[in-house]
Amino acid sequence: QFAEDKDGNVLDPETFKQQVIDKYGEVYFNQNYANSFIGSSYTLVNAESLSKFTSVDPILKKDNMLDVFKEPQKKHSYILSVDTAKDGQDFFSVHVVDITKFPFEQVASCNIQTDYFLMPEYLDDWGKWYNNAYMIIENNDGSGQSVADMMKNDYEYENLHYDTVYDAIKRRNVKKKYPGFRNTPRTRKLVLDTLKLFIENGNLIVNDFHTIDQFYTFILVNGKYQADDGCHDDLVMALAISFAPFCNTKNFSEMKTIIKNFYDNSKQSDEDFSSSMIYGRFDDFSDSSLDRLDNFSCFES
Repeated sequence: QFAEDKDGNVLDPETFKQQVIDKYGEVYFNQNYANSFIGSSYTLVNAESLSKFTSVDPILKKDNMLDVFKEPQKKHSYILSVDTAKDGQDFFSVHVVDITKFPFEQVASCNIQTDYFLMPEYLDDWGKWYNNAYMIIENNDGSGQSVADMMKNDYEYENLHYDTVYDAIKRRNVKKKYPGFRNTPRTRKLVLDTLKLFIENGNLIVNDFHTIDQFYTFILVNGKYQADDGCHDDLVMALAISFAPFCNTKNFSEMKTIIKNFYDNSKQSDEDFSSSMIYGRFDDFSDSSLDRLDNFSCFES
């Protein structure tokens, strides 16, 4: 099969190659057409892990939006993460990740354009369907905070994520007043590094074709991992947000405690619980939280 231009003329290989590179970049061409994965010096996830990605077909499309790969299972714990649309131009990217045991698994996903006033109704339905999933909503802009606030005030969704801040008087981390996850340069690096470590250590199954496709073009640009020119990274960032609670854990036992507390509201204000969460250190203005990646060891199974 040969590539053709808009007039139906067959393109020679070099012309086709250059057109793809001009539009999507050389990394994209090598990964999708030359069977040559550049590797971790360019892509967030290393070459070996990229080559192991295998997508599966969804078993249903809930509300004609959410691609479901596995339906909810009794006694399973889930995180539902949301990267909200900005000014109606981007997509709402949503993932549901089963965190009951290793490996974690992406069990549902969607990437849709819709009015942010309509989205909370679906998030409420999907979150409750997945056993009252722990919901993490990115709140960097007005629409994101509005969605998070509507989930709290209008839908009274109980299992929402709150960033925390260190209280010098109480000498511990305390929850902020408003729900949601704030994506800053520091927190962005932390969640992406943690996502990378999960994938490269075989502790996350990614089922969605569109998410996998974005990983191929999520590359290092001027010292920052982001979508290549002409590409999108909404799904990658939404998936990374799922791992905010685990950035500071040192072992599997700590993770199990955190997961248990997601579903026990009486413990979400405990000092031990809040102090164990890396998002509780996002506002301490220190760099010590970044150093812990050198000896990260949460991948015991």
